[in-house]
Amino acid sequence: SLSADKRQMIGLTLSKVEKRELTRNVRTTAVVMHDETRYARIAPRFGGWVRKLHVNFTGAPVAKGEPLFTVYSPELFSTENEYLIAWRGLQQLAADASKDQRSTATNLLGSARRRLELWEIGDGEIRALEQRGTPSDEMLFRAPFTGHVVAKTAVEGKAFMAGESLYEVADLAHLWLDAWIFEPDLPLMKPGLQATIVFSSLGNKTLTAPITFLYPHIDPQTRRGRVRLEL
Repeated sequence: SLSADKRQMIGLTLSKVEKRELTRNVRTTAVVMHDETRYARIAPRFGGWVRKLHVNFTGAPVAKGEPLFTVYSPELFSTENEYLIAWRGLQQLAADASKDQRSTATNLLGSARRRLELWEIGDGEIRALEQRGTPSDEMLFRAPFTGHVVAKTAVEGKAFMAGESLYEVADLAHLWLDAWIFEPDLPLMKPGLQATIVFSSLGNKTLTAPITFLYPHIDPQTRRGRVRLEL
């Protein structure tokens, strides 16, 4: 039992007991990142030279299937020539050829085709090679998806080794946001939880995005962990 004066002195307030949803707002900052699952490096699997650039600066927007660059490669010419020889050999087999002859020719063609496929030469290009009947020493590389050029080391006339990255392309239609959360708030985080994102640089435009991943590490100095939002 407290008098009115004592209640006022200690700042005591009263309210009815009721059932209600308890909520807590967690505010933090986030960094916009490329979606790592929509990020590609274009690296020829054979050596050669860059002949022509169709997209020639970093940051350029590209559409899926758009030409990026053309390369010249003696290795490519030799391999396509081997495939045509094997393909013609199978086509020119006599009708009464033995089973062993047909099997050998089929295996030879399969090996030559597999080498082209390992160089990421698709069925369409192989059919065009068969129709053309002559090997080519050039190959056109196209954008794997719609996005923009993040990095470019290709210049016309540049020699490159097999596996050397010449372009990097990222998709901007789907993004990751890495948000830092202090350790006491981490137990409140879970996949599927919706976050409200405010972009001050876009006139405080507000969007929502779900948490899709909780990183398993905490920074030992700041005692913060990271969660990933997808937008």
